Amino acid sequence: MDIGVGGLPAGVAAADALADAGADLLTLEGPAASTAALVTLCVLLDLEPVVAIGTSAGPDWSARVVAVRDALPAARAALGDPERLVDDPVLGHATGLLAQSAVRRTPVVLGTSPLLAAAALAADRIAPGARAWWHAGSQSPATAVRKAYAELELDPLLDLGLTAPGSAALAADLLVSAIALTAD
Repeated sequence: MDIGVGGLPAGVAAADALADAGADLLTLEGPAASTAALVTLCVLLDLEPVVAIGTSAGPDWSARVVAVRDALPAARAALGDPERLVDDPVLGHATGLLAQSAVRRTPVVLGTSPLLAAAALAADRIAPGARAWWHAGSQSPATAVRKAYAELELDPLLDLGLTAPGSAALAADLLVSAIALTAD
């Protein structure tokens, strides 16, 4: 599923619509690291921007480090209010969807996107215990994502070295097959 945009309320509404339509498992893939996601990871995991961004940011690496570093004071001020911390439309949407999926008891397999890792950390603060409804689809090469999933105690279902979207779908297929095998 594409996480879409629209902020926290739209994410909650999307989770409700999917649950009402009978969805019994969601797979989420997210975009590459946004500044908002990286800032959120830095604040919630107490990371330096260089660690959150990693070394694969390409030629604009130093500009990304500066952008994240400069956004940290405002994000730290919002630390006690996770809903304010995720005011970016895409990050908020993913956060709302994850929190409400847990409320609706709909399991979610997460991709390796830093945005999804940041959303999961925030969603678990908004809806404590929500993490019980999520699975990390694959091991991420990104240090910040690995740290976020470790913080949430989400063990990756796969470790295939994949960085492209699709790892959550592969892992979901694995889960569905495992359930079918144990049901027989």
